[in-house]
Amino acid sequence: MTVGWPQDEDDGSPDLPGGPYGLGSFSDGERGAPFAQLSCGKRAMVIEYDPKERRRVSGVRGAVSVVRARDERTVYLVVDLRHTRSRIADELVSRRTP
Repeated sequence: MTVGWPQDEDDGSPDLPGGPYGLGSFSDGERGAPFAQLSCGKRAMVIEYDPKERRRVSGVRGAVSVVRARDERTVYLVVDLRHTRSRIADELVSRRTP
């Protein structure tokens, strides 16, 4: 078993600017349970969080952007330089509801 950065987008990496990404996710496995996924590139990081109910986001500081999905429930936290965050955010909001 080896660990390292994905070499290309075909390694299960989300198709987002700033990639390729390595990823990991969790849920307790029950239907309707909260879900989170962390996608890490060499410079960018995207956290997808779906609490299964709409929540308010507050206290955002630093090189992070908050992007709400079309379902108005899923929240993405995007970490990188401003121009890359903007490109990633544009891609995320243009997607269909997860």
